Amino acid sequence: MAPEQKREREIVEAAARLFCERGYLGTSTQQIAEEVGMLKGSLYHYVRSKADILYRVIEDVHRQFTACVEEDLAAGGTADLARIEAFLNRHLDLLLANAVACEVYRSSLRHLEPEARCVVLAERTRYERHVTDMIEQAQTTGEARSDLPASLLATLCLVLVNRAAAGGTDHEPEVVKRAVASLLHRGLVPGLP
Repeated sequence: MAPEQKREREIVEAAARLFCERGYLGTSTQQIAEEVGMLKGSLYHYVRSKADILYRVIEDVHRQFTACVEEDLAAGGTADLARIEAFLNRHLDLLLANAVACEVYRSSLRHLEPEARCVVLAERTRYERHVTDMIEQAQTTGEARSDLPASLLATLCLVLVNRAAAGGTDHEPEVVKRAVASLLHRGLVPGLP
């Protein structure tokens, strides 16, 4: 990574920590600059504004989630419970690995500039649609319960996974992952209560 890119990365990571600790509105560009050991004016060599930094924090996370969809689509095949669970397990891994940025996303999405928010929400909709599509395929083959709409099942699966990772947990990541996988499996299998 080039020195300039490394410095930009430091700024985004420092801002994410501050946004998480103090909130977006409670964090100033002065505080971000101090956190990375530079003058406030120098910060603007790397970023346009505090809103630009927030977008970069959120977009970095979205890029990783979008890569999950791309990899799953490239792998192809019929969606079955194992594929859905593997995809959602990867989702949980990303949430746990990016806890600070994901908390910023959850708490500060509303502070993005309108155009940036539209981009992020469109990416999120595409991601949610992919989960719905996988569940619909699994319903068609009888792998997933069909007594509930695929879109509702997708929403419930994502809420479960997102909530399991939100705000930290007192449990080891592997324990959380096993519990979530078990609940997802029970919730998607046809005929189980």
